[in-house]
Amino acid sequence: MLNCYYMDYTGGCSDEQSLVLYEQLNESRKIRVDKIKNPDMKKRQILTGTFVQHCLSKELGINASDLRLAENEYGKPNVVGHDIHFNLSHSGKYAVIAVSDSDVGIDIECKTKNCMKLAKRFFCKEEYDNLVKIDDETEQKRLFLHYWTIKEAYVKCIGTGLVIPMNSFCAKNDGQGWMIEKDEELLDGQMPNAKVNVGVFDFDNDYVVSICSTSDLVSDKMINLTFESNANVKNVFLK
Repeated sequence: MLNCYYMDYTGGCSDEQSLVLYEQLNESRKIRVDKIKNPDMKKRQILTGTFVQHCLSKELGINASDLRLAENEYGKPNVVGHDIHFNLSHSGKYAVIAVSDSDVGIDIECKTKNCMKLAKRFFCKEEYDNLVKIDDETEQKRLFLHYWTIKEAYVKCIGTGLVIPMNSFCAKNDGQGWMIEKDEELLDGQMPNAKVNVGVFDFDNDYVVSICSTSDLVSDKMINLTFESNANVKNVFLK
């Protein structure tokens, strides 16, 4: 099982509704919210927490209030008492989440500046060289985002975060699909041997989403839970 959801922050919700949503958050998310001083960023964190809890409760068939979340030593989240995996990412106006019965990582990114500087610093030689060969700036940035999101999703999937150097593995496309090739010498046994499947797709023109999972099913579709209006927030999350 692998399901992915996305949410558009731009629709927003009223201050009154955000207060109601806040009360439904788990305690760890409330602590995060309480530390934020900027009102818009505070509301965004509330919406993100509500989005996560709604998707997990939908997948598990339980009330959001019954969810208990924890993190491993690298900060990867899990649901206490349930054999389910999830991962969250957000960029620009979107948040995305992948929910699976296997290890999973997801990343979304929008167009970025200085991509070649980042590539030279973090990418393996083959990835960087492939980018240098591209003359068209738009295509170069598109491939950069493919590489970047795959790398982010991969380290999130295996649960180590950036403990694993980003240049210690390469994202490759053999014409049939994307795959991960590891540099065993650089890694020195640090990375799990489980096969990870990769899915990459362009999203809403300026965004790229990558999903990595030990599941055989890598989704190329996402379910929309967009905040199109205040009424939508109420209908989706306050049932």
